[in-house]
Amino acid sequence: MPLLVVPALIGIVLVVVFVLFGAVTGRESSAEDNLSRMISGGKNERRQASFSLVQQIVERQAALDRGEPVPHDIGPSFAHRLVGAYDACNQADADQYEQAFLYARVLLELGEAGSVERLFALAEAPDSADPEGFVRFNLLSSFGAWAERFEPAQRETANALLIRFLDHPDPGLVRAAAMSLQRYPADGSRGALRGLLGSSELDLRGQAAISLSHLADASGEGVLREMLDPQAYALAHQAQPQKFARAADVSMSRRKALEALLRLGKPEYRSLVEQLAREESDIELREAALRALAQAEGS
Repeated sequence: MPLLVVPALIGIVLVVVFVLFGAVTGRESSAEDNLSRMISGGKNERRQASFSLVQQIVERQAALDRGEPVPHDIGPSFAHRLVGAYDACNQADADQYEQAFLYARVLLELGEAGSVERLFALAEAPDSADPEGFVRFNLLSSFGAWAERFEPAQRETANALLIRFLDHPDPGLVRAAAMSLQRYPADGSRGALRGLLGSSELDLRGQAAISLSHLADASGEGVLREMLDPQAYALAHQAQPQKFARAADVSMSRRKALEALLRLGKPEYRSLVEQLAREESDIELREAALRALAQAEGS
């Protein structure tokens, strides 16, 4: 289980599913077809159609920005139909709650008024509406990616919501919130993330330390040093076998810890980087240390 740094999960999933969906059908569905499947299709069909429709909206807007011919026919009726479908959802029902999320996600890309507030409301849903945390994990992760799109009042709302989720019993939701807080440079964010540094779970305190480094806060320095130690991952895996089971995940997390320490920019880290460059058995981590030294020499 690697630590997350760049909150782009939604974008990655959109591209992957869009490509796969196109490969399965042998053609790209029209925007109208995707909208129809979103509203009346089965669960998997709704997901695929919504991802494809968002991609089409993004492509359409990019063409408009460049002054090029518009590639997809997406008229005002799309938003009207999606708002009606959203309002008709019984969000106490897990399946319809996910439907509402898909509608709200597309409405955001359409620039529909109130779309951000709909997403905030969905994030506040009870656990019973989202028992596996799928929707809220996507939302919390995306609030980091969308931070620059939000108006100041919306940023404050998102910031407060993310901070509240640091106390949630689901560690996946905590990690997603901690990840996105790196995009909210407020005192409240720093204070909340410092509180997570005492977590008994390495991935949670590690994510807090990494996010703090993005906020120019060195409070997580001790945790970042811990994250460079392979034994820390062995202990975490022993306590929870589903975590850090793959060597690639351990390697990535160690590299992210090194990047976070370098981001803090303290001169005393040089000896640590030099040691990694000389002695580290993980080739990718050693190469990262060598690159850091080369960059320091060139600056």
